[in-house]
Amino acid sequence: MIRYTVFILFGTVRLPIEICSEDTIYQVKQQIEKLENLVFKIKPKDQVLMLGQKEFQDNLKVSESKIYSKDKIRLIQKVEGKIQIFIIEVDRGNKSTAIIIEPSATVLDLRKQYCNKTGLEEELRFSFKGHELENKHTLEHYEIQGGSTIHLFARVYGGL
Repeated sequence: MIRYTVFILFGTVRLPIEICSEDTIYQVKQQIEKLENLVFKIKPKDQVLMLGQKEFQDNLKVSESKIYSKDKIRLIQKVEGKIQIFIIEVDRGNKSTAIIIEPSATVLDLRKQYCNKTGLEEELRFSFKGHELENKHTLEHYEIQGGSTIHLFARVYGGL
């Protein structure tokens, strides 16, 4: 049985947590629910834990899930009928903001929600998998799912 520290990433929050190689993922989720540094408690059934694109299954042990010391595990909150996505501000030090939104929402809806949450009102470009997102299309159109990361760039005008 090995004990070590990993980091739980939730939006811009990065929390260290000590886990044991014999813990199940569900037990890790129970520990996360008890963390005092989270603004609100997230029940284990409403948590998704991911490393890269890999989602961890509740019944597997940490050792079976190949989680290692100092890994950065992303915590995604499930909300019925909605998804949680992350927006990374590329031009502002890669700051990450979590947004909970319906998959049928348009990019314009996402833009408005993001601006309301962050206070940014300037022209912004959203990019997903190397494609700039158009306001009129839905998140489903771009195959954006829960846990997806959208990159944000400031719009630059002019040129040669």
